Amino acid sequence: MNPSIEDFRQWLTEKNPDIVGVKIFTKDVKAAKETISIIRVTLPDVLIIIGGPHPSASEPEELMEDFKESNFAMRGEAEISFPLLLEKINQFKEIPIRGEVTHEYLTGIAGLVWWFNDQVFHNPISLIEDLDTIDFPCWEMINPSFYSQLVNVKVTNAPIITTRGCPGKCSFCSAYMVNGRRIRSRNAANVFKEMSLLYTQYNVRRFMFTDNCFTARRENMKALCVLIIDGKMDIEWDCVSYERLDNLDDETLP
Repeated sequence: MNPSIEDFRQWLTEKNPDIVGVKIFTKDVKAAKETISIIRVTLPDVLIIIGGPHPSASEPEELMEDFKESNFAMRGEAEISFPLLLEKINQFKEIPIRGEVTHEYLTGIAGLVWWFNDQVFHNPISLIEDLDTIDFPCWEMINPSFYSQLVNVKVTNAPIITTRGCPGKCSFCSAYMVNGRRIRSRNAANVFKEMSLLYTQYNVRRFMFTDNCFTARRENMKALCVLIIDGKMDIEWDCVSYERLDNLDDETLP
């Protein structure tokens, strides 16, 4: 499956969305700009909101100059901020790229970047303290089995996180600019509930823990492993951890 630009334009025309969100990694800036240009030409009136690691790590003014065809940018964790922005958009029905009417109503949305009087304004990034309050992804819309088939993987894979934040100061990484340096954890039971959903409904048999610091919270890590064992979940999994390798010992390693 290798859709062409014309296929993409046709898909946009058929869907005719009011809002399009684009997640951007720094390595994909050129492709993201080209994609946004196609969206803007195809749907001149659509609202385009960018987010992800690159917007979070960029200076707001520089970011919006680079992505002039975008209406807004979201920096940092957006599970609360993004729905709030959508509420404001729905409330005012139309928010112009560089309008004045809605300026005062945007100042309370954490991590938001926007234009006002040809100037770029931005709000401070705010981290989500209780990760258990975040709903699971809409897995029914991003069925892991479908994507595994696309890349010809025999075992269905799914990404999952148990923590956010990384205290590392690696010069090549901007993770702390998205999720902060302080590590926050989901409860092991909350993680296992999502894993069980993926295991039973989507036949996921390999989990990729995409945390930067999976082993940092030893007790949480152990509790999750116990739940997996007691639940007789026949799976493979891998993880990444920046720090606290001293948490890996005879008890925590197989």
